[in-house]
Amino acid sequence: MFDEESHSLLVRGVAAAKANSREEAQYFLDRALKADPSLEDRVQAWRYLAQLADDPVEKRSYLEQILAADPTDGTAQRDLAILRGDLDPTDIIDPERPTAASESHGRAKSARFVCSQCGSSRVFFTPNGRLLECEHCHHTQPVHGSAQGAQVGERDFVATMWTARGHRTPQAMPSFDCDSCGASFLVAAGEVSLTCPYCGSIYTIEQVSARELLAPEAVIPFAFEQGDAAQRLQTWTRDQAIDVTLEPARGVFLPVWVLNFIGEIGWTGSGRDDETLGSGVNERISGMHTIIGQKVRVVGVRQAPGPVAATLNDFDLSGLRPYDPRLLAAWPTAAYDISLDEAAVMGRSQAITALRAEVLEGIGARIRDVALDFSRMAVDSFILALVPIWIAELRHGRSRFPALVNGQSGTVRAEIPRTGLSDWLERLLR
Repeated sequence: MFDEESHSLLVRGVAAAKANSREEAQYFLDRALKADPSLEDRVQAWRYLAQLADDPVEKRSYLEQILAADPTDGTAQRDLAILRGDLDPTDIIDPERPTAASESHGRAKSARFVCSQCGSSRVFFTPNGRLLECEHCHHTQPVHGSAQGAQVGERDFVATMWTARGHRTPQAMPSFDCDSCGASFLVAAGEVSLTCPYCGSIYTIEQVSARELLAPEAVIPFAFEQGDAAQRLQTWTRDQAIDVTLEPARGVFLPVWVLNFIGEIGWTGSGRDDETLGSGVNERISGMHTIIGQKVRVVGVRQAPGPVAATLNDFDLSGLRPYDPRLLAAWPTAAYDISLDEAAVMGRSQAITALRAEVLEGIGARIRDVALDFSRMAVDSFILALVPIWIAELRHGRSRFPALVNGQSGTVRAEIPRTGLSDWLERLLR
């Protein structure tokens, strides 16, 4: 049982801190820490001592002790981000008030890519990952500064979420909305026409709107061309033994939030400890599972095409390159409409599903009635990445269903009934 005296000392220290009696507060808080307090009281004492400390080194020490006890402590994470210079206190939003839309920043900046030989703006990034090729004269020019294997930096989640950037989007980019399916895409400068990769609608671009978007950190380039994507789809339909008509595949870059979770998962259960209890009596057992870099991928668009969740897991993230707008030349790029805070909620559900299986496997079958506590799990860092996907439509009579080809690995995913297309259609017509 923890000493009640330590809690009494803590209460007196907190009262002194609130009354701005610095020396008195430090005296009682230090005594409280030496009197064997509970972990909760210990964290509270560290928190007030951090507020009282003028020395940045001392303040950092208290904050780090709080985070050692609970890596998901949001207030300590925020204060440490301010201390490191990663977060400007003037940028912190009021969590009790909704985040207002930002004012227009005027005309959006964009990059224009032209052929160095003939001056044409119809240049595109080739799937070999190294060249920009002119659609008019076929002249090629190397793309420098985006080598595969270059370091892709993750952004601090806490510093972003304490500001409006995590709840809306702070960089103006030109975008275009498809009137047919509602999908939104980023538009390159000089682009005069666009084919929606979702529904195939063709547009001439007369006006674009500027949306407020976080710029991506990384991109995985397309590894093969449209003809190769069609060949992979044909092979897949042949292997599945289905008779369908293939529509031409359309390439698109999709935005993906890559979230990194850290923390601890507490667990309790009942089991027998035959070594210490010779009679094999059931007893309550508890433990902690440390989360080390659990990465989760959340698609950044609400109107995601077909089986996109499974397709995202096929990507090898070691192939990410630092973002370079030249890598997107002539490729449609979907604009995200799921904000970082929404993605964190969606990603948490995915992480819990994966970690639950991992923890239960580690515990083993001898422990039953296991209860898991995920309250000490949080996002530590994130990357906004663009990944390449070929979207095609498979037609059988009047029925259509989407198929996706991973633009990096070539893996095909499609929403097709396991019992076969003919049986499925037959049941629909009954």
